[in-house]
Amino acid sequence: MGSSTSKALHQEALEKPLEPLPVPIPIIHDTQYCIEAPTTYLVRHKYGKDESTITMWEYTDGKRAQDITFHVKSFNGVAVSYATSHGTRSFTVSNAARQQVIRAGCVGHADFAIKDASASRHDAPICMLKRSIAKWEPVIVGQVRNRSTGHVYAMGYTGNWKTKHIAQFWMASEKTPEIRRPIARTVGWGENDMRLAYQLEVTSGVDILALISMITVLDVSDEALSSDVFAQ
Repeated sequence: MGSSTSKALHQEALEKPLEPLPVPIPIIHDTQYCIEAPTTYLVRHKYGKDESTITMWEYTDGKRAQDITFHVKSFNGVAVSYATSHGTRSFTVSNAARQQVIRAGCVGHADFAIKDASASRHDAPICMLKRSIAKWEPVIVGQVRNRSTGHVYAMGYTGNWKTKHIAQFWMASEKTPEIRRPIARTVGWGENDMRLAYQLEVTSGVDILALISMITVLDVSDEALSSDVFAQ
């Protein structure tokens, strides 16, 4: 499928509502972080020298509701979006109560190990996500496992993320990898720069922690991944 075809299909998909998942698919934690009903979030990215954040507000009739902040730390004065000290790029995810629920660290050039915040350094990751960038072609970001059933899915997206933050996110069962079920998508919001703000529509049953972890991994900059600071 060519990029022009994928772009046309994306535009066509925006005209249809996202279908709910038949059952919730918990990945990072149990079903408490699975969306119970289709939800639209306003997502804003704020990049700073010492700390960068992704803030999500549940959008209800145009009003800001549930406030969830995903913190991404940077140290060493490195002017990149996501970085940490000690030579390891990482990020943490906090819930609405500001409690850390996820710790993620880069274990390769662009591979991130996603762990529970209480896990030790020796514990195996819940899943691995890889920063994979493609323009209007389906790309797999990682393989994830349903915590309840053990069933494996590919998580990925199709769109133009690097320059416009436009994407349709999907999951595909290991049994039917050719069938990519849409789980979320981004659309423009007001007059804001798409690189800084957009709407994120998420269907019911989706693990919001897994989704935002994938988005955060995709947002790690080329500069962070290639910085000499981390080549020690």
